[in-house]
Amino acid sequence: ADGAFVRLETADDVPEVRLDREQVTEALTLVLSSALEACSDPADVRVRLTRAEEPSGPGGEPAPAVRLDISFPAVITEHDLGTDPGASARQSRRRMELGTAERLLEANGGRLVRPPRDAGESALTVLLRAAR
Repeated sequence: ADGAFVRLETADDVPEVRLDREQVTEALTLVLSSALEACSDPADVRVRLTRAEEPSGPGGEPAPAVRLDISFPAVITEHDLGTDPGASARQSRRRMELGTAERLLEANGGRLVRPPRDAGESALTVLLRAAR
């Protein structure tokens, strides 16, 4: 009851996905914990789950997908996501965790979309292909 509260918004038309539940749960946990760590108040974090259309490959037709946006007011920059030998231990751990999440998502046909540099609010986006 006293744990972190994250707002979750879901659309009614989100398609089903086929994936390795443990791997994707671990990936989403790493992404969400990075967002929570960057914020002073967990209530500032918002998770939105919607239907999206993603290209099925180079030159391919768009196919249904699930889009999961994790929004938060703190900014996770390219510095946090890149490889910088002068980064703090905290930034290095965040990079490592987000890199692990990205690999786990890719192994399940998904991807992690990094936030735009000029955004006032950060959003990490996870895209997962819909089951066929």
